[in-house]
Amino acid sequence: MQRKKPTLKTIAAHLGVSTATVSNAFNRPSQLSKGLRENILQECEKLGYTGPSSTARSLRTGKTGVIGVLLADNLAYNFTDPVATEFLAGVSKALDEAHVNMLLLPPSKENYQNTQVETIPDSFIVYGKPVDTSIVDLILRQHKPVVAVDFSIPDIPSINIDNHKASYDIAKHAIHSPSDNVLILGLRLEPSTSLSLANLDNLYSSEESVSRCRFEGYKRALEENHIALPNENIWQIHDLEESSLKTMLRGTLTAPKKSRRSALHE
Repeated sequence: MQRKKPTLKTIAAHLGVSTATVSNAFNRPSQLSKGLRENILQECEKLGYTGPSSTARSLRTGKTGVIGVLLADNLAYNFTDPVATEFLAGVSKALDEAHVNMLLLPPSKENYQNTQVETIPDSFIVYGKPVDTSIVDLILRQHKPVVAVDFSIPDIPSINIDNHKASYDIAKHAIHSPSDNVLILGLRLEPSTSLSLANLDNLYSSEESVSRCRFEGYKRALEENHIALPNENIWQIHDLEESSLKTMLRGTLTAPKKSRRSALHE
């Protein structure tokens, strides 16, 4: 016969203390002497009691101790993107120091249909603008604190860099002479899955894509240096897998050209 799981009330009765004292041993240790807390925790371990219900506590306080991070791309992609991994590492470090948990939220609407996972976090970090912006609306309907990163949401705090200027400065540094033959490798410049761009009619807008902002910075630097940019010199990257990138870069940079070739990529 399975033994009944102990509760806060039965543990308090067994120890001869109040339920508040047992709760403090887990949640507010500064309220108890070191000896009393250690004695309570030892007895709880013997009896198989792991602490007050986190569900009950969240219902009582309205807090879960969870920060939601909404990603613009699927979860797997973000673990191959070196910028995203650095970003998530930085967020994780800050949350670890604050003893707060992180919940990664995917950009696919299907993930939210039956789970209501968006109701769990106390607040949200939205990293990049999702292709399906209805997910952002779903987050905003929670009426909880939100911070946007790498794009802007009206009336919401955001953390951004000037991607246009940064890319312009990079291109100015990379260009050596007006005779340079420049190749641009942009990250997802348009919705299609093609690598080379037949035309520039279907590009994401600057509001939709950080890559488009960077692309415009590259173009501006090239125009100022009177360097032509044929469409066949504009490629878009869909997969950040290292061996694929090396193959693409090696092929494009070693292709026979009469003039110098520079590569601008993200």
